[in-house]
Amino acid sequence: MIVYDCPDALLDRTFTLWRATPLVYFANKTHSDMIKSLKAHLADTLNLMVNTERIFSQPEVDTIMDATLEPVQIDDWGSVDRSSRVLELTITLWYRGRQRHQAYTIYFLPATLNRGGLLVDATDYPLLLVQMRNKKLATSVQQWMHREFSCHTTNFHVSCGTLSALANWWSNTLINDGANHIRPDNKGSLELSYHITFSKDLSSLTFNISMPQLQKMQKLIQGTDLTMMDLIQEHVYKTTRIKMDYCVLAQVGTPIAYISNTGQMKLLSNGVRTRYLEFLSELCDLAGTTL
Repeated sequence: MIVYDCPDALLDRTFTLWRATPLVYFANKTHSDMIKSLKAHLADTLNLMVNTERIFSQPEVDTIMDATLEPVQIDDWGSVDRSSRVLELTITLWYRGRQRHQAYTIYFLPATLNRGGLLVDATDYPLLLVQMRNKKLATSVQQWMHREFSCHTTNFHVSCGTLSALANWWSNTLINDGANHIRPDNKGSLELSYHITFSKDLSSLTFNISMPQLQKMQKLIQGTDLTMMDLIQEHVYKTTRIKMDYCVLAQVGTPIAYISNTGQMKLLSNGVRTRYLEFLSELCDLAGTTL
């Protein structure tokens, strides 16, 4: 088992987000059987050879050098199913003409929120963090998951509503956080990037709201029905006369993470461990419950 004190392996890496329906009969299969099935599927669909002799010299044809599926212990990950662990799938390929192997990784995050109505033999991994800049390989892995576990796996195109929910969630943490928990550099802010749909001359807008400003704004909305995003939109309209209803929220950046509506996410280093876990848990919940 791979053990991390915090999600160290996830920091400063850009991931594509996938969402998945529950994996049927996942717990009934051994990891070695899954890997054997995956290798056979990739070899068949991508015309790859399988390195069966565990020789790591340079092969003469495109080859699956190795594949592993290992549990990762991340303390305090609040899985609904205590038997489910974070999993790390690594696929190592060799392509002719390349100077070195290429490793691709997927992290399976177990559900932290009970969706309800699960099949008896299903295991819920609603959010997958994917580092796989190979579209054919990514498509083949998704096809294998569909066939092997009767699940449906798609890219998690994060909606404007979900991005707003993440911005509101993070802003709410400021009330309980002291200033010493926030990075003091220029990334210590809430960054909101919008696509402009009503203008041919202006395609995007980005707002950076500093930590002191956010903390003041957070105090203003205490005891009201307003959210931080409500207050920000109201402030933008008063100062620029731009109605944010006509803009598309495309990216949210905080001191711990950036996430875009294209399903790209990057966790930033030097953050607080509990905040990483809370952010990933919130994202996992949203992946399992939003459309």
